[in-house]
Amino acid sequence: MVPVVNAELNKEWIVDKMMNKFVFGGANKPGVYFDEENRRHLNSIRLAYASAAGSLADHGSKEEAKKMLNKCDQNMLQENFGYGSVSRFQQHDYISMQFLEASYKAGDTVLADKVQKSVKKDLEQQMAYYAALGNMSVLELQQGIAKSSQMRYQQERDEYMGNITGKLRMVYDDAERAYQFLRAIESFNQQFKNPRPVQVEQQGPINNSVPVPAAVKADTNKKK
Repeated sequence: MVPVVNAELNKEWIVDKMMNKFVFGGANKPGVYFDEENRRHLNSIRLAYASAAGSLADHGSKEEAKKMLNKCDQNMLQENFGYGSVSRFQQHDYISMQFLEASYKAGDTVLADKVQKSVKKDLEQQMAYYAALGNMSVLELQQGIAKSSQMRYQQERDEYMGNITGKLRMVYDDAERAYQFLRAIESFNQQFKNPRPVQVEQQGPINNSVPVPAAVKADTNKKK
C-alpha cells in the first residue's frame, strides 16, 4: 500500500509508515543487482517517498519531508539504483524528477543537487544518442523538438516527422520526453535556486490638495 494521502490530515500516519515500516529489499547493500521488474518496484517506493514528502513540504512540514527523502536516498545506493537511468517511456527519470522537486520543496538543496546531477547527465547522454541517430547535432534536435511541440495541426507534425530518419523516428517520443525533462530542470533552478526578487510597489507621494477649477481661479483674480 502506497501512503499517498492528504499529509495535513494524516501526517503522523504517513511519517510512521514511511520512516518505520517501509523496507528497501536490500537496495542499501553494496553490489546488489536488481533486474527490470525489481527496478519497477523500487521506483514505486521512490515515487511514494517523493509524493509523501512533497505533500508534507507543501503543508509546512519541511523537516519531516527532508528526513523522509534522506531515508529513501540512504537506502537506495546509487551504485544499485541511480537517479538517472534509461527506461521504457522515461519512467525512471520521470519518477526521479518527482523526487527532485520534492527535495527542492523540502529545502534540501544538497540532495536536490545530487539528484539533478544524475538525472541531467543521463538525459544529456540520451539527447546525444538520439541526435546521432538522426545525423544531426544536439542543438538541431532540440530546436526541432521545440518547433514540433508548437505545431497545432497533426498534418504539420506528420510532414515534420516525414523528414526524420527512421532510427530517430522510432525513439522520437523518448527524445521529446528527455528534452522536456531538461527544460523542467532549468525551470526548477529558476524557481528554487534563482527565484526572482519580489517587486514591492513603491507608493508615490499623496497629494491631499483639492484642485481648483479654472473658473474659480479667474473669478478670484478679478476680485483682487
